[in-house]
Amino acid sequence: MSHKDRIRANNGTNDCTLEERGVKEKENSVEGQRKNRRKEQGKEEQDNKQRGDKNMNEYAKDYRKRVEHRLERKQELELERIEERQEIESKTRIREARHKEEKEARLRPRRKQDSRLMREPDSRPRRKPDSKLKRRPDSSLRRKPKQWR
Repeated sequence: MSHKDRIRANNGTNDCTLEERGVKEKENSVEGQRKNRRKEQGKEEQDNKQRGDKNMNEYAKDYRKRVEHRLERKQELELERIEERQEIESKTRIREARHKEEKEARLRPRRKQDSRLMREPDSRPRRKPDSKLKRRPDSSLRRKPKQWR
């Protein structure tokens, strides 16, 4: 085969022989195109399956991560609440203790004065009787009016 024949067979390209040209023509024919489409579809389906599996796996991983992150955040918030509650309780205890101490400090001088006054019999404060504490006579001992007899 001459050089010109090769060029004519290859439609102006010098890179393949006539046999290769025949294979290329078969691939370009309708049957060849169908086969190629089937192969490509099969490859695409496999790729899609792999992507789907991959996507499902990635989705599951992402979901797990989100759930774990939610749980961690929930625990962190719970710990923060507990710490805040403890802090507030300690502040209120300190405040209550301070208030109690101040109250006792205010009452100490009065106690001292009262105890001094109690020691001196003449200057003792006299207690006035309350009207509620006065004894009332028993109604059964009281004489009933004539009209009730």
